[in-house]
Amino acid sequence: MLKIDVGDYYKGHIGTEYSDDNARNNASRQEDFYNQFTKEVGFQPQQQNDNKVIDADHFMASIWNLQDLVPDDEIGFTAIVASAGSGKTTLTRRIALQALSQERKKDNYKQMEMVHYVELKDIEEEKSIKPSHFLFSGLYQSEAEEDQAYEWLLGHQTRSILIFDGLDQATWDFDRRRLRKIKKYERASTSTIMYNILARNILRHVKIFIASREYKISELPALARPQIIIALNGLTSEDARILFIFLLGKNGKELWEKIETMSPRLLQLVSVPVFLILTAIVMGRDPCRDPPTTITELYSRIISNLQSVENIRNRKQIAAVINKLKAMAYQGMEEGKLIFYDADLAKVGLSAEEVKDLMTKVPGNNLLSRHLMEGTFKFFFCHQSIQEFLAASFASEMEYYEFTRFDVRYQRDNRWSVVRRFVTGIVFSKSKNDLHEVADQTKKQQVLSRSILPQLEKTTDSFTRMECYTLIYESQNRNLMKSLSVIDVSALSLSRDQAHVVGSLIARSGRLEALNLGKCNIDDNDLHVIAKHVSSHIQVLKVTTTTNHDIELTKRGCVMNIRGKGILGHFNLKVREKVQLC
Repeated sequence: MLKIDVGDYYKGHIGTEYSDDNARNNASRQEDFYNQFTKEVGFQPQQQNDNKVIDADHFMASIWNLQDLVPDDEIGFTAIVASAGSGKTTLTRRIALQALSQERKKDNYKQMEMVHYVELKDIEEEKSIKPSHFLFSGLYQSEAEEDQAYEWLLGHQTRSILIFDGLDQATWDFDRRRLRKIKKYERASTSTIMYNILARNILRHVKIFIASREYKISELPALARPQIIIALNGLTSEDARILFIFLLGKNGKELWEKIETMSPRLLQLVSVPVFLILTAIVMGRDPCRDPPTTITELYSRIISNLQSVENIRNRKQIAAVINKLKAMAYQGMEEGKLIFYDADLAKVGLSAEEVKDLMTKVPGNNLLSRHLMEGTFKFFFCHQSIQEFLAASFASEMEYYEFTRFDVRYQRDNRWSVVRRFVTGIVFSKSKNDLHEVADQTKKQQVLSRSILPQLEKTTDSFTRMECYTLIYESQNRNLMKSLSVIDVSALSLSRDQAHVVGSLIARSGRLEALNLGKCNIDDNDLHVIAKHVSSHIQVLKVTTTTNHDIELTKRGCVMNIRGKGILGHFNLKVREKVQLC
């Protein structure tokens, strides 16, 4: 398992300008940086796969060097996994550029002549297509050109890389009952062809990179699983601070200090780069207002701050458009749709001009702008999480009985996990917000509480446990937090934002008895993130870990170290009972 800090990429991207002293004087480079930064930049591999796994311990590789990222020439299939906004798309695009860059070609990548980048959200399910059409339909206009490109690829596999971005955004899924092995020219369904590429039944010698949210990789059929999984770990606090100042210019340092003093919980959000960008937007536009504390509050303020430009002239018009977009976003989630057309807009009473007018700006030296929806003939939200937030707002405003059906239907569907997170934040929110009109709020809170706690108690799945902890954190509900007696993140590779969640829950739980870190891929930086949330009065009955950074508490009272840091001193905990662990 390979775990990397995404901050390394941004240090390389802006070079010597990535420093506190120079951050405020670099407006000339901001637009290029912003465009890269907002395209998507935490994760935890849920389980190791059945194929070859590189155990890289806690090696923190530089994204700047592709050879360091995947050094083994025998590795043909690599997955890049992360949560929403953590850098999957940014990294895959960087890989494509590096693989073809003459000055950066090294060792195993010297011979590369072709890198083909495929956005899976653009590929619709078809029952019978050729592999050539699956791969090249978005690049060429004729079948002959597609076939010619495919023939070249078949003959130059060792000199080619295929990059698939957004497996979790695909509108189709793998039907295990219908998957079959095909030959290199054989027609098949979209999902069957994708399966055969990943399973190496066709294009066996092409190097493959695939980016996705974690749950989708864990659902791959056994024969189609990657040889190595790279987990994006989010920004360190120092990286986040410098990048925040870089974005906001002269006000950046003052606003960052405001985060640290007034809203330290916001540090959990800004470890995810896209959330850092959004935080810069809301704080830059209204620097006198308190910082947001949850992802739901952050997105609520982003949508509320949308600028009217040409056709949308007043607040009522903007609200009407947003309400229609909520319905379209929810319907898109139900249909697995991230791409929308004029007909989809017309169904909810919108025009292309109306949605293109909705935009937000990043305050700073040159006021960079970002449209809520992008495209010309087909449309998509500027980030998948924006669609998920609007869908969550639509669900939160449902009638009570419809809301209960929504919760039952999607509480165990991983594709809806981010939507559920937003729904929890909206329904438990104590502040008044014109963006959401939540009727029967108390009854809906009870529905969610009765859903989250039993799911946490019964599940044996590490990913689901972490999702439940995230929901409890997002609710900011004292009763839910104080109900936790055990926090179990075993068998997870915690991303930095998840480490913040765990630390915050430890600090705010009223009766914590056990913290389970067994087989948890966690480094000293993440331990520090967890520890800094914890106050000295917290008592823990036992701490469990079986990683290479063993924390062992014995009945004889002997305390082992984590890389030289004693567990009691590192976490500042009072341990009531010491238990021998293995």
